[in-house]
Amino acid sequence: EYISILPTHVPPRLDSFSNPELLWLQDPMMERLAFESKKQMYQAWNGGLSSSVTEWANAKLPKFNSSNSKPTKLDETCFSFGSFHRFLAIVSSHAMILDGTKFIAPMADMVNHAPRSMSETSKEHIDAAFAEFHVRNANDGSIVVKADRSVEQGQQIFEEYGKLDNSLYLMAHGFVVEDNPYHCVMLTGDILPLVTNADLKRILDSLSIPTDLLIDGICVGRDGSVQGDYEGLVTSYLAVAHLEVSPALRKECLNAVTNKDDGISQVKNRCTNFANAEAITHTMIQESARKSLVSAQTTLEYDLSLLEQYLQNGKFSSTLYDGTDHTRVALALRFRIADKQILKTVAGN
Repeated sequence: EYISILPTHVPPRLDSFSNPELLWLQDPMMERLAFESKKQMYQAWNGGLSSSVTEWANAKLPKFNSSNSKPTKLDETCFSFGSFHRFLAIVSSHAMILDGTKFIAPMADMVNHAPRSMSETSKEHIDAAFAEFHVRNANDGSIVVKADRSVEQGQQIFEEYGKLDNSLYLMAHGFVVEDNPYHCVMLTGDILPLVTNADLKRILDSLSIPTDLLIDGICVGRDGSVQGDYEGLVTSYLAVAHLEVSPALRKECLNAVTNKDDGISQVKNRCTNFANAEAITHTMIQESARKSLVSAQTTLEYDLSLLEQYLQNGKFSSTLYDGTDHTRVALALRFRIADKQILKTVAGN
């Protein structure tokens, strides 16, 4: 019964997107991640997995046929890369990760994701991790799944897969969360104020901040905060970058760097903790968000109108979509809409 309700096609994860479908994401980083994922799958399949699977099937088939009145022929399509991709995607998208290991828990993996809210759970549980509601018994291998929120009789059961960005949901599961409170948008290095001045690089070195910290971009949440474990480093980097347009502050900072006897705390006070530093770095992020919106290939309003067309008709009418899977294009639209909604909020528009 469980096998019969699994997808008969490749789930629309990021690694299933064709090149034209990836372009609808309008996100070069996501394109690179998709290419890398596909590359790894091809390497695994062509690096010996293909021949191993075929050898295993050829060894098992005679024994299977000897015990059945109707002999079965080896269906080559079952041992193709496409078949491997499909089942890898199904297993990966349905698996739950506990203590760093993936497990398949039939039926429990059919529960859909939805973020928890304070109206559905207690204050002590609002920030609880996924693992607190999914407990594996090391003795018999069983997994106990607990409700992570209150559920009324007759309601659909949801659970929160994790406090994750939409890029991770699209990569691992093949969906995009609407109004995801944990989503963040990439501000790329080409629109961020990068440090190129030799004196400013010297300041960064004295603070042990990598001079290329922002080259790959930063991910910013709806409140304008930098997501990840290096928010402090990023705000310090931006504060130093501001010294490019503030000669007086730059001079004080360089004096502190030169007079090392005063200690690193004095360098931080002069170079990154100066008056209004927090407001200035927030404004720099705000301005980068505005640049990102202006440079986008399409507007938020245009994207929303396209998605509405799909929701009303179940497909796109333009020939622009010929040769693409409309479900994946709609996912790409949802992803870039979520990005632009955050950019608009951060930019203050």
